[in-house]
Amino acid sequence: MLLEDDASFARLIQVYLQDDNDGEFHVSAHRRLAEALAEVAERRFDVILLDLSVPDSRGLETLVRMKAQAPNTPIVVLSGFDDDQVAADALKQGAEDYLMKGRLDRQQVTRVARFAVARSRLARALDDSNAEVKRLRALLPVCPSCHGAREGDDYQNALRDYLSSQSDATASGTPCPECGR
Repeated sequence: MLLEDDASFARLIQVYLQDDNDGEFHVSAHRRLAEALAEVAERRFDVILLDLSVPDSRGLETLVRMKAQAPNTPIVVLSGFDDDQVAADALKQGAEDYLMKGRLDRQQVTRVARFAVARSRLARALDDSNAEVKRLRALLPVCPSCHGAREGDDYQNALRDYLSSQSDATASGTPCPECGR
């Protein structure tokens, strides 16, 4: 998605992203934040290119509102202001990158968009892996305090639920051979 109120600059960015990319990017462009927020509520985007100054929003508030609506979507700020403090503040507010409009070229725009998408996917994969590790730790049959075997319905139910969510296997109520003796 592209939020940019300057029609000629928006068209230039669209051309940069759509040419030479084998259909990798399909750009949905908006001139007003309200329109962009409405579409973000309806669809998921891989990356958002965001002008901080549009008719219905100014400055970092534009980024803050978009980030609130699309918290897991990488946002690259496009600005006509060469201001290191604004750039640093945008990054603190969750922007993936900050680009100066007057210094952009095709290669830079496509590279930054691709890298923002890649970083976002890696971050999601890392979050998923961390969540999986937490789930697996909870299933360890050894108590972390006394190192004794965990028992009880809560543990057995958690283990059964995990096994069924990860495979076609089901945990039965049949004891192991040693316990069966």
